[in-house]
Amino acid sequence: MSSIWIRLSATRLRLPVCAFACLIPLAVSMNWASATEQVVIASTGGAYDRALKAAWFDPFTKETGIQVVTVVATNAEMRAKASAMVKAGNVTWDLYLDGEIQAASEAHRQVTEDLSGFCQQFANRKDLSPNACAPGGALLQSTATLLAYRTGKAGEPVPETWADMWDMKRFPGGRAFPNFDDPWRVMAAALLADGVAKDKLFPLDVDRALAKLDQIRPSITLWWKTGDQSVQGFRNDEYSLGQIWLTRAKAMQTEGLPIAWSSRASFLVGDRISLIKGAPIRRMRSS
Repeated sequence: MSSIWIRLSATRLRLPVCAFACLIPLAVSMNWASATEQVVIASTGGAYDRALKAAWFDPFTKETGIQVVTVVATNAEMRAKASAMVKAGNVTWDLYLDGEIQAASEAHRQVTEDLSGFCQQFANRKDLSPNACAPGGALLQSTATLLAYRTGKAGEPVPETWADMWDMKRFPGGRAFPNFDDPWRVMAAALLADGVAKDKLFPLDVDRALAKLDQIRPSITLWWKTGDQSVQGFRNDEYSLGQIWLTRAKAMQTEGLPIAWSSRASFLVGDRISLIKGAPIRRMRSS
């Protein structure tokens, strides 16, 4: 195993995820050829990209001299582009981000490398979460999609459940929901708001969820496609309550914006970083 792998595992795999440190050494071992020593990664841009750059990309470049080039796209665009590149036999990206649920799908498996064998070496690592490495990719991070709201005066009631998000009398104002090819969280929130028990949530009753959404559809003032759009919508006062990513809510709170959130109305989700079939990473030689 190359010294690149040793250095990366020593410095970053202490985190509860594999992420960049797992996937790059994997690419090194697979002996793919590239004209330049760089890694091309598709990500969603904005604050998320800046965090990845500081935590992973810049340290990796400093240590190896290998440049990390990011391509900005929505999750839906990434999936469509990765599939098109593999089908055409003209892959220009090396890695891309995908949700944990999507990374377990058949469509994902058709365009990414199966990491089953590679993941075996991490099976008994106590410093990694049990699902850190999976056939569909290395776990980049786990976070929540949750109910965030604009704070008011001290002592005023605050929304705590998905049912509260549907309560227009107690909590007036615009609503925001994500709008990309991953609708389960919106459906699940609607069903929980309609009284479905957590242990009875799946399989999702789509018709019942859509009927529940119809009750507040006129008040949905933002269907956001990117995390940055959800942030800008809050800054512009486009909504008072929204289903957004915890990472974005925390960033807004750090900015000093009047935002808070409920951990009771939340879904744990994660991103995986996946290796595209035929990716053009060249062999990285140990120093």
